[in-house]
Amino acid sequence: MEHIPRLSEVLYVGMCRKIGTPTEVAIRSSGCVGSVEFDEAHCLANFPWPKLLGSWVDRCQRHTWPPVPVLEKILKTECHCMPIGSKVNMASDELEWRLSFSQAEQQLNNMFINKVEDDARESLLQQLYQYYRMGVSCLLLSPTLRSILEPALCRPSFMLSPAEGEFISVADLVMCGMLEILSKDFSAQHIWESYIYLKSMNTLSQLSISSYQLLTLQYCTAQTLVRLAFLMANSTSCCTQKTIYNSDTIICGMLKMAARLGYVSHLLYLAMYYYRTGRYDKTVRIMYLARQGLSQSFIIYGTFDRQRYNEAVGNMSLSRRMKKTWVNDVELSVNIPCIEELCLEQFVSQQNGETFLIVSPFVMVEMLSVLSHYRLGNISQSLQSLTDLQTLLLYDDGRYVPLYLRDISWQILGICQQVVGDINGALESYEESLRQEPYSKIKEAADFRIECIKQQLQRTINM
Repeated sequence: MEHIPRLSEVLYVGMCRKIGTPTEVAIRSSGCVGSVEFDEAHCLANFPWPKLLGSWVDRCQRHTWPPVPVLEKILKTECHCMPIGSKVNMASDELEWRLSFSQAEQQLNNMFINKVEDDARESLLQQLYQYYRMGVSCLLLSPTLRSILEPALCRPSFMLSPAEGEFISVADLVMCGMLEILSKDFSAQHIWESYIYLKSMNTLSQLSISSYQLLTLQYCTAQTLVRLAFLMANSTSCCTQKTIYNSDTIICGMLKMAARLGYVSHLLYLAMYYYRTGRYDKTVRIMYLARQGLSQSFIIYGTFDRQRYNEAVGNMSLSRRMKKTWVNDVELSVNIPCIEELCLEQFVSQQNGETFLIVSPFVMVEMLSVLSHYRLGNISQSLQSLTDLQTLLLYDDGRYVPLYLRDISWQILGICQQVVGDINGALESYEESLRQEPYSKIKEAADFRIECIKQQLQRTINM
């Protein structure tokens, strides 16, 4: 059968003819002759050095290694071009090309050969083995590396320099991790789904996982506990007084555990449940704790003070940092009533295709404080919280109330004003809500509340 030449053979023959070498297809072989191993391969000799190796030459000249005479000798030897089998398709008989610098390597494997005696070589191997057994800690034996590593080991807030002219602090790294972790969510629609999630998370917690994986697991567990708690609270099955009490105990336990596992604003879900069940005094106490946590200068919500963060919590574990510094928006599922005064907004948002009604945690703290104090008859404290909420919306630059949450925030202010009897103020707040970006999709709710107030004012005038 006539041999049909492969493309690689044609290229090889063409290259050989161009530079004047024999035009045979290269064959590589290896084996042993007695106790000597050999590896033989035909190749194209005196192949010019590629330009991309210029950086290696520059680096050698900059660090004065190898010595100039050795480097010049290496550059004169040039290199070899040899065919090898395909690494991608082992079954293929096509050849690929590789540049070999074996002669250059010999000029270097000669700077050392026969320069070290047997005893010294054995001593060197023993020393290297000791370094191997020490592991990464052997790097601290180097004065240069020790000066770099010690500050990072002693101070977790040490500034890392990944590239020239660019610095990343621990706070920035945590912020990146936080944004990635917050993107993970388990929005279970049924109680049994939440149980499956929790069982899976419990199994994962028994495994050997990294600190960031553990942090993600904590966050997802806290989120699932909150979801499960409100799903149970919204259950409409007929219950006896005893089962209601047992269910309430379980729900409170889950929300408390979520607050211990999760971030600062997870505490607000427990407060919302207490308010929903009429325990306004407990809501007030939880709001006091939540306000303390949210008032810290090192919390992470949008922009934050990196220097204060590093100074305050830089030495803490990732888990403790999350509990003390992480703050996220409050998510109210539109199909689960959490706060009676917001049921209309939840319903309208659901009708417009939304899954959650998102509220700034700083707005939620003041709202629950206004309503709880008012229910308890603490009018002065209620009015003070109302003033704090109005001041927050008037003067905040987006640090505590993002622009996309302004519509629901002004709506909440109007609700609080209407509850305490400031009808005119409520009307202005609802109208201001309509002027904001309609992120929460509650326009119909604002229109309805405005119409109700106008009718109330009209009745007052008629009287």
